Amino acid sequence: MEAAFAVYLVRAMRAAASEEAAIPGGGVYEGFIEDALGRCLAERGSLGLARALYAGLSRRAGAETQNGLKESGRQADNPVGGDE
Repeated sequence: MEAAFAVYLVRAMRAAASEEAAIPGGGVYEGFIEDALGRCLAERGSLGLARALYAGLSRRAGAETQNGLKESGRQADNPVGGDE
């Protein structure tokens, strides 16, 4: 998923760039270069998207778990609930 987004990002940046910033070789080879650059960015973790998504989802899941425990009257250290 991160590689597909990185390729899309590279293509969008290249399309927005002026003709002077065009990739040497142009034409058919531009797609190959964009794909390779996008995959390389994703493989090296240069964008950090996977880490950021994981961290955000983990925080959200933890908050939802804590909210669910509070609403049910349970505590994290007392999963049975009540005043036991």
